[in-house]
Amino acid sequence: MEPQRIAVSIDPSGGGRDTAGIIGGFLGADNRVWITHDRTKAMSSAEWSRTACLLAHETNAGVIYVEWNFGRDMCTLAIGTAWQALQDEGAIPKGKLMPGIDAVSAKQGKLLRAEPIAQQMVEDRVRLRGAFVDLENEWATWQPTDSDSPVPCRSPGGNPFRSPRLRPDCPAAVSRC
Repeated sequence: MEPQRIAVSIDPSGGGRDTAGIIGGFLGADNRVWITHDRTKAMSSAEWSRTACLLAHETNAGVIYVEWNFGRDMCTLAIGTAWQALQDEGAIPKGKLMPGIDAVSAKQGKLLRAEPIAQQMVEDRVRLRGAFVDLENEWATWQPTDSDSPVPCRSPGGNPFRSPRLRPDCPAAVSRC
């Protein structure tokens, strides 16, 4: 499948060492979102920003989407600082440009955002490329009546690539899951 847009998407931890959702993947020529990497785990802001930058470098992502309800400036500063530190350490080549950062705001609660994403998976508009046992289990067992959404939904809007086909109700904005 030929990637049309490669991205990393971050649902940052809210504080302390909460779970930070980090996925990488691409929007394919078939208009499906292909999730290729899942680096989700409990992390501080310093850890999730470095993890996301390394994933962006590894996948050659053109954009990093980050949900910024916990602080837009903090999120963009953490990513920029991590990118520079990783270049200084030699983990990312000095001349490589950092992907663009697109900060998005969650406008609905987790449960309201999770249901349309689950529907996209049922309708085969999102595919997993690789073995993602935890991610598959979260989505396979989630029900709209559950008290919480999959932890975490792992991307702003569940669609790190802003495909209008995946979010016909919200073509111009993406909200975090």
